Amino acid sequence: MKRLVSRRMKKGIIFSAICTAFVMIVVTFISSLQTGTLINWGSESSIYLLKTEHSSNIGFIIVFIIAAVTLLIRNFFVCLWIIFLDLRLHNSIITFIILLSVVAFEMFQRIIPLFCNFLTIDYRMWDSMGFKMGYLLYIILTCIIYYVLMKQCIKKKEWI
Repeated sequence: MKRLVSRRMKKGIIFSAICTAFVMIVVTFISSLQTGTLINWGSESSIYLLKTEHSSNIGFIIVFIIAAVTLLIRNFFVCLWIIFLDLRLHNSIITFIILLSVVAFEMFQRIIPLFCNFLTIDYRMWDSMGFKMGYLLYIILTCIIYYVLMKQCIKKKEWI
């Protein structure tokens, strides 16, 4: 059972990396076609200045790397939950319906950040150390929860 979970996790990491690279390249390309500059956080016409009331000299490379890492982590977490639900429920269709329901619920309401709305890039992330610590705690807590769930299910041999 450990080998099956390990194999699926490796596939999840590879799939997450490929999806992240694809999305980052496409978004960067489309954004570059629509604007003269990709990041204008230092100018007076930026949304960053409007939201945070000060400008920043953060460069494109830093934002690109942090966006890619955030997206990779979020994609990997989705893969982990899919692996868990699929092994637990033994039904890919029900797993898909549950995941689709959570994502749809989160898309139509912004008050309760369940998954995607919590782990996202926001202007506050660049200004607030507390916001960065919240992200780190969310990542650590999610990894611990997943680890405990998988250990318990493997120990109880619920998937065999």
